[in-house]
Amino acid sequence: MIAFSKEASVDVSRLIYDIANYNLDYYTSTDFDIEPVSLDSKTQLVVVRSIPNKEESLIYFRSIMRKRPVFQALKGIEYVNFVASSSNYRTILAEKDYLEYLRFFIKNYSSYISSDIPADQLPNPEVLLSKVRKEEEPVEKGKFVLVQSVLPRDSVPQVKSTIKADYKGPYSQKPGAGLCYALIFLKKQTDQANLVKVFEEFNKANFGAPSIKVMVESLDDNRGILIVSGLVEKNSAMAYLQKTTSDQSLSSLFKGNNFRSFIISNENLVIFKKEKNLLQYLEFFIQSK
Repeated sequence: MIAFSKEASVDVSRLIYDIANYNLDYYTSTDFDIEPVSLDSKTQLVVVRSIPNKEESLIYFRSIMRKRPVFQALKGIEYVNFVASSSNYRTILAEKDYLEYLRFFIKNYSSYISSDIPADQLPNPEVLLSKVRKEEEPVEKGKFVLVQSVLPRDSVPQVKSTIKADYKGPYSQKPGAGLCYALIFLKKQTDQANLVKVFEEFNKANFGAPSIKVMVESLDDNRGILIVSGLVEKNSAMAYLQKTTSDQSLSSLFKGNNFRSFIISNENLVIFKKEKNLLQYLEFFIQSK
């Protein structure tokens, strides 16, 4: 959960969009719910649901907190992040006060949420989640419930970034001509026909080039990919990507949904559709920008 003052100027839709992008990057098999919740007249919450147990929630908390770009919408704003079980969350809502729980959280869970591992050496959260197997027994601690830990904080392996200076991955660093805009989406959350329609209207209103085409393909059982082809060179492709993140006609489409977009060459797109590994490509994409 994230808590901040309603008096602060926060683009909540942008915050939810950035969290959804993080989830799509790092959790390929988990479908999260993200929603704004009004705690009281002064406090706004943004809640990420569907994390099944304490261990997974603490791994999620430790990982996302190290990704500062996720919280750009809160830059310069005082806010707090914390994890709560379903029963403790209901108590927070009933009491309309998170501060007492925050003190409880820091006292009981601080040893599990700190980390000496550099941000660029944190492993993929799903690697850590695979280590979580045991059931947890809740222990009553006054008003709130303390969930016992089964994963000690020193069990986090130190792994390095998968992208090295002498890159030897599957993607071409000198691809041929032709670039695409790609948007990854969850099939069950997305009206694919409407997605294509909105992008066609967006293209017509902002670019008007007849060579720009929109199509949708299946990536795997859960994900689809929208492809906008006909982007000639890197500068125009990056301008297209930036325009999609700021355009008002697309903001309502992205709101509350797990979308992830990037630029990719025609050659690397063929490789990506075979590899189907979003995080692997995004690391390559970020390094090569």
